Amino acid sequence: MQRENGKKGSVKYLRAGSTAQNEIQTLTLPDGSDSGAFRVKYGTEFTTPLDHEISTANMQTALRLLTGLAAVVVTGTPGVQYTVTQTNAALTLLKVVNDTVMDGAVWEGGVVVHRTQGGGTGAAVNIPIKGFDFTQGVPAADASTNATGGFDDVTPGNKKGSGTVTCLWDSDLEGEVCPTEVEAGDEVTLELYPSDKGGYWSVPALITEVPLKVTENTTTAWTFNFTNKGAFAWVPAV
Repeated sequence: MQRENGKKGSVKYLRAGSTAQNEIQTLTLPDGSDSGAFRVKYGTEFTTPLDHEISTANMQTALRLLTGLAAVVVTGTPGVQYTVTQTNAALTLLKVVNDTVMDGAVWEGGVVVHRTQGGGTGAAVNIPIKGFDFTQGVPAADASTNATGGFDDVTPGNKKGSGTVTCLWDSDLEGEVCPTEVEAGDEVTLELYPSDKGGYWSVPALITEVPLKVTENTTTAWTFNFTNKGAFAWVPAV
């Protein structure tokens, strides 16, 4: 188990009814991967086994055979990381199954899927985080092809986790985004900066509860409880 906390971060999501933006997801292989294959699941459908060094063109062809992915574009570096982009539309999170990707015959956590930008019609909203606390579990190897539901806790490399983030809103500050726009059941992206670690965790998350806290003068604090919907990705400071 791993526990993190800090006093800086942001809640990012799309406000409906405005500008459209692309969905971007990445599939990252462990460093030094030199053998094996994996399959991608979307909805109830699966690709055929994909070699660990499959070309971006062949990855794109394989994904486009799945319902809902007919227009995706795949770029990246074969054997290292693949970027899947859907223009001006949202996708649910891709899943990796039957992962046998190895580094020198050693399984090192498997292919990690991460949503770097949510797609669809909406304006990007960023709510500052004033405090957070979360706990990650341990990643587990995947031996199934039928994982269902929100978070796939058998996807290689994914760490099941949960926690809380606290946001402050001052009604006197013009242009501040009110956290009441975020409701239980919303999917957001969290950026969480642990103290003195030179980077941040980026994680797609599901808001599970939004208890309202006490208002003092014009400032109100909201605590969002969340579970992750994909891999915790560490982003080093530039």
